[in-house]
Amino acid sequence: MSYLIYSPSFDAMPASVRDFVYLRFRKILSGEDKSQVFAHLTEADRNAILGILQETKPEFSKIN
Repeated sequence: MSYLIYSPSFDAMPASVRDFVYLRFRKILSGEDKSQVFAHLTEADRNAILGILQETKPEFSKIN
């Protein structure tokens, strides 16, 4: 996960753009997106990243 999501620039993005990025994260980390580019992420990695996002970016948890 990029450190950039913790930057002021990320937080300043329009809500619709930020929500789209969060939705993509959720699809990738849930395993819904099975693209080859993300195949290197183990289920444990996905769960760990998902947990970190949920704890550190409260608005991420609001995106379904």
